[in-house]
Amino acid sequence: SLAQRVVPLQATAFTVREGQLLQNDSGSTRRQRLRVWQTYWIDGAYVDSDVAGKLRAAWARLNGRGDDSAVLMLFIDDDGTTQAEAQLSRFLSQALPALTNAIEAPRRAQRSG
Repeated sequence: SLAQRVVPLQATAFTVREGQLLQNDSGSTRRQRLRVWQTYWIDGAYVDSDVAGKLRAAWARLNGRGDDSAVLMLFIDDDGTTQAEAQLSRFLSQALPALTNAIEAPRRAQRSG
């Protein structure tokens, strides 16, 4: 199941959906646990809801802006402490501008060309 999580970033709060993936290693008693954060980039904005994403994409198409979209998923080994959350928050804070730039680059190129 997914839960909503607000991640405080330098200039704003950023909302993601959070879940866990569990995997049993065959022949081992160790269960690998991953913490996963997921959000969508649709028509120039991040949204964390499937419904909001569908509505935003439909509105963009109705207004002639196309259907540009991406899903952003971040994951880390989760040891059950707050360390995994802190590491994901730091990574997101540092990498979000570059990730957004990479996601938006094809859109900018298409509009300028």
